[in-house]
Amino acid sequence: MGLRRVLAACAGIAALAGTTLTSSHPIVVWNASDSVPIGLYQVVYGEPRRGDLVVIRLPQPLRSLAQTRGYVPSSVFLLKPVVAMPGDRLCRRGELVTINGRPMVFARVQDAQRRPLPRWHGCRLLGRTDLAVISRHIASFDSRYFGPLDRYNVVGVAAALWTTPAQP
Repeated sequence: MGLRRVLAACAGIAALAGTTLTSSHPIVVWNASDSVPIGLYQVVYGEPRRGDLVVIRLPQPLRSLAQTRGYVPSSVFLLKPVVAMPGDRLCRRGELVTINGRPMVFARVQDAQRRPLPRWHGCRLLGRTDLAVISRHIASFDSRYFGPLDRYNVVGVAAALWTTPAQP
């Protein structure tokens, strides 16, 4: 590949990244979190389905909490897999999170700096605009801590353009 093509590709990626950083509806997003594969993702607009990796913007006050604690800057979009949809029952009893009665994940009580993590308790039948997002990564900040999200917080579905190899 010639130098001109490399420079043109870099300029294009920089333009897309600039749009992503300044837009509430990004075209592409960079995921730097270990909760899903690190890499570049295209945002595809449409209704999310169970199993989709979605691009979300945390609602307040969760966004401020995540920034204050250094989890992620408030301007960054998160990528999380959809695990529950309308009609599903999402429960948290103690640290155990279940979906439709099946164990899903355990929630931590504290983060790595020993600060208490948000908690919710009980069961919620997800309504027509609700969904739950939970990563298998043990340190993921997701619905295990804040419960279901409104679909309003979903920017789109993430389609991988380039990701790093999975870590052992």
